Amino acid sequence: MFDSLYILARGGVCLYSGAPYDVKPYMNQLSGIIETDSKYAIETLIKHSCSNHHNPIVRKLVRHNDSQLLQVKTSELLDDTQLVLDGVQKNRHRFSLRSSFILFMRYFAYFRGHQWIESIFFAFNFFFYGFALRFFYEKKMIYITGCLNIQEDDTSACRRTPENVEELYQLLNNFKFNFFYANFFLFFIVFQCSMSFLKELKYFKNEHRNGWYSSGSLYLMKSLVDILPLIPVIMFYVYICNWYEEIRPGIFWNFVFVFLLGAVAFQGMGHVFAICSNGNITVLIVLSTTVFFFFTLLSNFLLTYSRLHYIYQFISNLAISKFIFEAVMLLIYGFERCKSNEIQQLLYTMTISDADYNHCIIMLIFNIIFYRVLTIYLLIWKANPVENRRQRMARIVDYMGNLEPARTLIPGLSASQLDLSVKVPNV
Repeated sequence: MFDSLYILARGGVCLYSGAPYDVKPYMNQLSGIIETDSKYAIETLIKHSCSNHHNPIVRKLVRHNDSQLLQVKTSELLDDTQLVLDGVQKNRHRFSLRSSFILFMRYFAYFRGHQWIESIFFAFNFFFYGFALRFFYEKKMIYITGCLNIQEDDTSACRRTPENVEELYQLLNNFKFNFFYANFFLFFIVFQCSMSFLKELKYFKNEHRNGWYSSGSLYLMKSLVDILPLIPVIMFYVYICNWYEEIRPGIFWNFVFVFLLGAVAFQGMGHVFAICSNGNITVLIVLSTTVFFFFTLLSNFLLTYSRLHYIYQFISNLAISKFIFEAVMLLIYGFERCKSNEIQQLLYTMTISDADYNHCIIMLIFNIIFYRVLTIYLLIWKANPVENRRQRMARIVDYMGNLEPARTLIPGLSASQLDLSVKVPNV
């Protein structure tokens, strides 16, 4: 089964080095030196390998093995001991779907044995959060359209009746409900993906260093195993919080589609956080929390997008929560829910219209691609550091070869007849 054997005794000394079929001839050469009390030569070697390196028989075996190795032709020995300036070459596998499939099956076994507990815990948090939102908010808020007739008398806006105040209150509650419904749910996804990917990176680093598989094979597997469990979780979460089916029939699947795109994009962001934290869980928590809440400020909820500085408007293109929230608000209040002579107050304040829905979908897809590409680039960069070791060693060899002898005077021991120059040997 083996191409070659390297048998060590206790203490790390070598008793035999060579092909398996050469064991018996090798032991026949030792018939006059040691007793071979077994008909299988390998069993004799294994028995002596259990002895200490101070054992007389072990010493004889070591001396005989050394003499055999020294009989190698000089040309072969020189070929095997050539100086390579950039060191031993590392094993590297190219991307392959077969490696991804093997990793997928391994991860499935790991999930079945251990990971399912963590996944159920996070799914429970998602559902608990959904039921909590339903408990804190009243369903009657969904029936408020928030439409304002632009042909009405301007003074009508100043005459606030109790009914008007209640409608405004319910409208704002619905606005808040959808923000928490659409965004803070996804924060749990960022945190979960970051934590799980952070734990898996240390195993990947060791296995990739040994040349088992490529970075692309790992990330393809990781993307699939992260997305698949999301589908039933998002569907159930949307089912819990979806009060809008009776006023906007068919909106359930639109919610699922938007949330799934946002969740996949947030997963990519979580993977970036895990790589940038470099294995430090404290850095991961601080980084993910800070970036998420910064993007929350740019999500057209607390601050109106059109009133932001143009630099913040540009950065907000990477704020996934902005496009999820705008898409959700358009699904609820847009698409002819108001009449032609009316405007929707919330959409008007957010400066978005029905035409922006497709833009939100496109930007969510863009963020999926952006964060996934950024993750694979960082993964490759971290796993395959770019270092030109050959040039570095060539400079060291050249420097040592041209090193001039140094003249060093030792204080207190100098004399006119003494030459205290010290030559530094070439290396």
